[in-house]
Amino acid sequence: MVAHKYLLELSGKVRSSVNLSTGPNEQLLGNVRLRIKKDASVCGLLAVSEYHADLGARSLITAVKSQVEDVLVERYLDVEREIGEGNEIVEFVVDVQGGEVVVNMVG
Repeated sequence: MVAHKYLLELSGKVRSSVNLSTGPNEQLLGNVRLRIKKDASVCGLLAVSEYHADLGARSLITAVKSQVEDVLVERYLDVEREIGEGNEIVEFVVDVQGGEVVVNMVG
């Protein structure tokens, strides 16, 4: 449940529009629809592979960041278009393949 919560928070964060103004509202990763396919499998894999009892929920926050958000940023930057405000929404899917969490662009 904790991993799922952070995946949903990430999904909401990247859905916001790109904002190129410098400062606290700057957001370079945006206009992204993040779909979690087989969310129970994704969350289960993150929890099994990355949960550490001494760190608790923080270990799952780190897992979502390193295994989903960081990979999403890489895939987002692979799209050959300039980052700009008002760009169309791009869809990415988080899934489990071969026992690993993967992030791929749709289309």
